[in-house]
Amino acid sequence: NSKLALVSLSDIGKMVCACFQDPATIGTTQGAMSDALTCKDIANLFAKYCNFPDVSYNDVPTEVYASFGFPGAAELANMFRYYKEFEDQFISSREANETALEKMGGTEKFSDWLQKNKDAFSA
Repeated sequence: NSKLALVSLSDIGKMVCACFQDPATIGTTQGAMSDALTCKDIANLFAKYCNFPDVSYNDVPTEVYASFGFPGAAELANMFRYYKEFEDQFISSREANETALEKMGGTEKFSDWLQKNKDAFSA
């Protein structure tokens, strides 16, 4: 139930533009994140905006996920373990600095994106 860093395509473009406008960013690492939500939050937003009442999140323990047997299962399980054990560091490393956020004009939250794109998820 740890948060994932989400970034919209438009926010990536705005962040790149903000970096080009600020020479102080040359040679530095910059974060880019539109939103930080748990998988449960994401499932709830799909249920709400896409009218999918049966969408829910099922937490799978890391060890169980690693045992699924498909190529990369163990590696994905370790990635999820990192997200859980180092959530604060993971999220904070993806946050854009205030100067960039001002130049970007803010970020697009997942709920806003989903409301605009909900028709793409209809059957």
